[in-house]
Amino acid sequence: MEYNIMICTDNNYLYQTSVLIKSLIINNNDKLFDIYIVGNDLENKELNNLINRFNGENSIKQINYINVGVKNLNVFQVSGHISAAAYYRILALDMLPESVDRVLYLDCDIIVNGDIKNLYNIDFNDDLIAAAEDVKISKKFKDVYENLQLDNNERYFNSGVILFNVGELRKIDGFENQLMNIAMDKNIVLRFHDQDVLNKYFYKKTKFIDDKLYNQVVKGIKNRKEADWVCSNSIIIHYADRRKPWKYNYVGYLDDEWWKYEILLNGKENYNEYKKKHIIYRYIPFGILRKIKRIFKKDI
Repeated sequence: MEYNIMICTDNNYLYQTSVLIKSLIINNNDKLFDIYIVGNDLENKELNNLINRFNGENSIKQINYINVGVKNLNVFQVSGHISAAAYYRILALDMLPESVDRVLYLDCDIIVNGDIKNLYNIDFNDDLIAAAEDVKISKKFKDVYENLQLDNNERYFNSGVILFNVGELRKIDGFENQLMNIAMDKNIVLRFHDQDVLNKYFYKKTKFIDDKLYNQVVKGIKNRKEADWVCSNSIIIHYADRRKPWKYNYVGYLDDEWWKYEILLNGKENYNEYKKKHIIYRYIPFGILRKIKRIFKKDI
């Protein structure tokens, strides 16, 4: 059995994409993966470096590149750390080979910390996707529900981890155009960008999975005890925030978990440089750093 994985990226995130792939194959070395890298005119040299690095791995059947070929990126609503690359999966779904009947999409600010078998083989029943509730947003951001004309009693999902029922989606005439029409509709306020698009389209067509296991957002971890539980139990760990573990000014938990796979991939040189620059953020108590952030209004 082959496992289809889709990762959307751009030239700025190929490095992080490599770390994600490394974590995936380390923790699932008994599986065979077809990996689809989705981008828009990625630099050939960097892309080839990534492909060549992994194509010799026993767990990799092939790494494929899907070029969405978007000429006008201004059609997408973006801001902050959300780039147009977030929308590429919408375009790529219709570009997957006919042999693909399901695909697991992963954001590239993720590490896979365990066996994905149970997630990948989930029974869709009549649903089109499987995804985890975004507990920060779900039922709490009334304006999001109003903008998307959704019932705020329904759950809202995080789009960083989605298992797509591609076989059933293909039966919907023009599903990719329907998704793109939502993405480009200037009358719809997309507070959470492509995630809002997907929530609107897959409204009541979503099978909800355990967020603690399959899309544990690091920002939601409150203390070291919770962090230790995540390390031992969570299958997919998601650094879904402006603060990223590869940045020296990272404030949060589990940066060492991300660096564990980076070291396996590249050795300790990058990690040692990170430790030197990160030392003040590591040893000043987390709560104090957050207060400093609020005082100076800087995203540390």
